[in-house]
Amino acid sequence: GGWQLVLETPDAHKTAATFGPARTTLCAPIVAPLEAYLEAAGLLDSQAAPSQPFIFSAGSDLSQPPSPSAWTRLVQATFHRHAGVKLAPKEVRSAFVTWLRSSEQSDETLRAAALALRHSSKMQKSAAYDKGSSDQLIAAAVDVTRAFAASVSA
Repeated sequence: GGWQLVLETPDAHKTAATFGPARTTLCAPIVAPLEAYLEAAGLLDSQAAPSQPFIFSAGSDLSQPPSPSAWTRLVQATFHRHAGVKLAPKEVRSAFVTWLRSSEQSDETLRAAALALRHSSKMQKSAAYDKGSSDQLIAAAVDVTRAFAASVSA
């Protein structure tokens, strides 16, 4: 029941092509703002059901989802309008995983996030998402070098 993110058609979404079809129920904190948006846009009928199959559609064709490039432009424009920065979906995903990894979450939470984001735990552990580990590994050497440089320049 409820609102679902449906990624079932392999040729329509790379996640479905790689990881197989999926349906994910939207969590409660997302539903209220989503329904408020749909109501304001006139896209919600009186039974709180969408008046079209896709919330975001391909231009004026309400029966088709947006292309991947159109979706990226929509996400970028939304972030630009509200935060002044154009972030693509992959950048948002990367920032979220980086935040998770840097906030010392449990392995169980990291595995759940990898599953939810439809990528492998191996990918999630890669340098692409682990922005702080290199800094942590060399921190002691940097501190000693900084102290030595300060003593020489003093």
